[in-house]
Amino acid sequence: MLTTSLLAERFQNFGGSSDQISLSSRPCSFRQLRHRHHTHTFSDSTPHTGQTGRNTGKMGGLNLEVFKFGMYIMFPIGIMYYFGTNLDSRFSVPEFWPKPENANRIPLERDEIEAELQRLRARRLYLREKRLGEQGGQQQPRDQQE
Repeated sequence: MLTTSLLAERFQNFGGSSDQISLSSRPCSFRQLRHRHHTHTFSDSTPHTGQTGRNTGKMGGLNLEVFKFGMYIMFPIGIMYYFGTNLDSRFSVPEFWPKPENANRIPLERDEIEAELQRLRARRLYLREKRLGEQGGQQQPRDQQE
């Protein structure tokens, strides 16, 4: 139990005025003091009016719970919908992949396959002759030095 003088001092620290409290040395609780003078509580910003109806300091009811549940469900779904739709235009890099005209085409017809094999043979032979020519050119000075 606190005396009213200590309670009055604490009450003044929270914005109350001392003329609302009678400063007697009789012990009392803060609840009795608040009820006697109809002052504001520290946790409630509305004055105590003595009404026994709906309590405004209570938490929200069913509507608040339904709203919170809806937010918990719809927020992730909304995020997934926003980032999951229209992916081709949102996250594409222009001209990243080569165009079909510039890409290598796999020959499917017999004539195309034979033409591709002849091209590869000719390229291989050309590179072989070039390589032998370079090696032969390097070997000639060695032969001349001996």
